[in-house]
Amino acid sequence: MNLVKGFTITELMLTLAIISIIGLFAAPSMSEFLERNKVEADTGQIINIINTARSHAISKKSPIIICGDDQSEKCSRNWYQLKVINTSSKEVIYNMALNSRYSAVTWSAFQNKPGLTIAPTGYTAQQNGTLYLCHKQYDSLHRAIVVSKSGRSTVKRQDGETNRRCNSLSK
Repeated sequence: MNLVKGFTITELMLTLAIISIIGLFAAPSMSEFLERNKVEADTGQIINIINTARSHAISKKSPIIICGDDQSEKCSRNWYQLKVINTSSKEVIYNMALNSRYSAVTWSAFQNKPGLTIAPTGYTAQQNGTLYLCHKQYDSLHRAIVVSKSGRSTVKRQDGETNRRCNSLSK
């Protein structure tokens, strides 16, 4: 007598039900995980832009401005669309548009300037500041990119000041 080995329909349905229940719990955390990766990519790209602008200022011996692009000649504090400008030649070196996953992307600086000016020495023009990236959906994904007078940039994650600032900007 030959016995056929396999699943019964009941066993198959039970297995699919268990997998579905596990999937329901995993989906929300997977969504935040994917968003976290996108935010990390955005912050990494912005830091690369700042570092590239520093290198460009040093190599071309010309001041460089990084600021928000409001589709005019002026700089904006709103950095959803940012641009890098060589101030000597008025040439736009780089443009970047951030995704709509942020409720606010705002530059806040010492001396109340809307953009970051990098001198030909690689230092900022006596200016330090913070770029706040405020995530629409997850407070844990708010980020602050801090630029020091020396032109170095660092990322702050989940600190009280960033959360307070983002919550006030999002209202």
